[in-house]
Amino acid sequence: TVGFTTNYLFRGISQTDNEVAIQGSLDYSVDVAENLGLYAGVWGSNIDFGDEADFGGASLGTIEIDLYGGASYAISDIASIGGSIAYYANPGASSSLEFDNIEFGLDGSYDFDAVSTTLNFAYSPDFFGGSGDSFYVAGGFDVPLPQNFSISGGLGFQAIGENDTFGTPDYLEWNFGLNYEIAGFDLQAQYADTDLSESECFGGSNLCQSRVVFSISRSF
Repeated sequence: TVGFTTNYLFRGISQTDNEVAIQGSLDYSVDVAENLGLYAGVWGSNIDFGDEADFGGASLGTIEIDLYGGASYAISDIASIGGSIAYYANPGASSSLEFDNIEFGLDGSYDFDAVSTTLNFAYSPDFFGGSGDSFYVAGGFDVPLPQNFSISGGLGFQAIGENDTFGTPDYLEWNFGLNYEIAGFDLQAQYADTDLSESECFGGSNLCQSRVVFSISRSF
């Protein structure tokens, strides 16, 4: 998959200083038993965490590479559960910043007729920037519409072990989007926001505020 977005958001917070991002992934999946599948992949994006002077001159890096894998089990035609592990790497960033981190995840999905729902939980023993034990829980939905349109949305809560180290309090984030598929391309217009004020967002930043993000991607 290759894609372009006007702003790379991770759990409601911009990872590109509110600028555009080029992203791509390579994924592999295989069925190993009835109703049981395994998958693995790698994903990458450009990033921009601001001025290196704000980090004591340490290198911040310009790219994020994520490695992940997991298993999914279909309970029925309309319900599934799964588990995953993900490693978020920031090549080029100074190791003293502890940007690299690992997460373990559990997820489930259930289809209510035309509405697909998901529930996700992720735990990190040492979250981004060395901010300690943290967890994230989120729910989402997707509703297909006529003419290859759909609407989707989600609500998540990020709890951070060491808030002062990370730079924000624990927070809620949410999004709502309109999606359209044409000729193999996926287009999305998404509104996203958090409950963090500007003063709570890394000491006075606009990285956590409401915005509309446009994206396009193509899978091969």
